[in-house]
Amino acid sequence: MTDNPLISVLIPSYNHAPFIEAAVNSVLEQTYQRLQVVIVDDASSDASQQLIRSFSDERIVFRLLAANVGACEAMNIGLSMCEGEFIAVCNSDDVWIPQKLERQLEVFSAATNLGAVFSDVEWIDDFGRPLAKKQAPAFHAVFKQPNRSRFAWMKDLIEKGNSLCHPSILIRREVYDRVGTYNNFYRQLPDLDMWMRVLQHYDIFVMPEKLVSFRIHNSNTSRPNPTTSNRSINEHRLILRSFLRDISPDNFYASFGFTSIAPLNGTNNLKYEVAQYLLKFRGGEVFERMFNQLGSEILLELPQDEILARGTSAHAFHQYVGRNSAWIGTSGLDGDENLLGFGQRLTPTLSETRTIDLVKTILRRIRSRVKAI
Repeated sequence: MTDNPLISVLIPSYNHAPFIEAAVNSVLEQTYQRLQVVIVDDASSDASQQLIRSFSDERIVFRLLAANVGACEAMNIGLSMCEGEFIAVCNSDDVWIPQKLERQLEVFSAATNLGAVFSDVEWIDDFGRPLAKKQAPAFHAVFKQPNRSRFAWMKDLIEKGNSLCHPSILIRREVYDRVGTYNNFYRQLPDLDMWMRVLQHYDIFVMPEKLVSFRIHNSNTSRPNPTTSNRSINEHRLILRSFLRDISPDNFYASFGFTSIAPLNGTNNLKYEVAQYLLKFRGGEVFERMFNQLGSEILLELPQDEILARGTSAHAFHQYVGRNSAWIGTSGLDGDENLLGFGQRLTPTLSETRTIDLVKTILRRIRSRVKAI
């Protein structure tokens, strides 16, 4: 870390005209002033562009996109414009406290192999007023996290879901250079996908201070509804598969452990360990079904004689696969709206699902299709 490093603050903007001025001002008014402020507007249809153009600060670099490309692609365009040794992200509807960047830089100056620093948040309403506890979202404590090793972070994030606040981040530019940019095919959980890649190589730190005011309003992309809930679970499953495909044996061992002696050598050794971990995973039932089903897929990628030689019989596999189903009792079946991106809805396993309940479910689906016709 150099003395007085340049920090690039990336502000992705889209249809946040009521909030964009407060967001930009909270960045410009930081106590740490050596900044480049990169604002990328993703073809907003409201007054956002005019409001952004009204700023005259020479540190601001503004790019207006001709067509809406999606949040992650706008982020990636902004990253290509960032020149700083460090990069921070400020959502165009959030607000920072004035000392945010200064305090986070202090953490970097005292640590080694630290890739990113996060913080807790305060929840605010449309008008910037702090939300009372009863008004705050059900997941209001999700970003209040104790620090742990990067291996413990990998295990907790993949097993429980994201608990790191993206717009609180200050990250070394070299991290993006090493692990890549954001995947625009993810809408709900692109940050979780990024953290799983970052943690393969770097430590992180979460400050207990509330350095960001996180605004809750009707346009939040993470606001619970049936579509976002289903998408969150489906994206988590895709991220889980990608993460376990790319993880190194050393990182897997440190995060999840092994079931056999010295399994570091050979691709199939790690694949078997991954399958065993997934098949034996027990947790919130939606995640449990997801993990178990993926484990059965990965196990069957190995030759049958090798599976038997490693101690898993066909009878044991039958029990694994018959225990539950990822496709029965989840939100996608009955359109339940209670499955949130920050949690899991508890539903009966297949073995606990009565025949009469299955019949009722089928009849409901038939009736809904008849009505549609």
